[in-house]
Amino acid sequence: MSVESGPPLVLERFAYAPYGTYGRLLILPEHWMWTVEREWLDNERFKSCIPEGEYEVGPRTSSRFGAVMEVMNVPNRTDILFHAANWPSSLQGCISPGLGFGFLPSGGQFCPAVLSSRRAMGKLKEIVGRSFSLQVTSRRRTALELGIADREALIPWLPALACGHEGAKTSPERWSP
Repeated sequence: MSVESGPPLVLERFAYAPYGTYGRLLILPEHWMWTVEREWLDNERFKSCIPEGEYEVGPRTSSRFGAVMEVMNVPNRTDILFHAANWPSSLQGCISPGLGFGFLPSGGQFCPAVLSSRRAMGKLKEIVGRSFSLQVTSRRRTALELGIADREALIPWLPALACGHEGAKTSPERWSP
């Protein structure tokens, strides 16, 4: 199944934090994935998530990541890829999908991360192919809208409790769509 001629995929960000940007990639009504990106740093090359807007995504081969998808026509930016990664710190302005969201150990702490990112990349390619339109937006959503049954489970990774900041999580938790 391909959505190349259908409506754009929507990357709906729900958290801009000093350590990363988190969202959901809405593919079709029955398919969505978590996303992780770097924090917003005024669209700085290799350090910032991309601005909200509409983009085209097409195939590209990366010497580091193999067959990936590139987000094109980003103002003052190039080399914005969809590729597998778990943490914002593993990205250089790119976007990483995940099948789950939770905490993974990093530097002696459990840090917010997308989970099963390699599987998510495979599933994304299977569902949409390697070319599609992408609309990047933001919207604060409730825990239930995000598929998190326990609203309190959302609290630990919000900006005030960031990885590397005072109060960071010290035990793992996991949520899946």
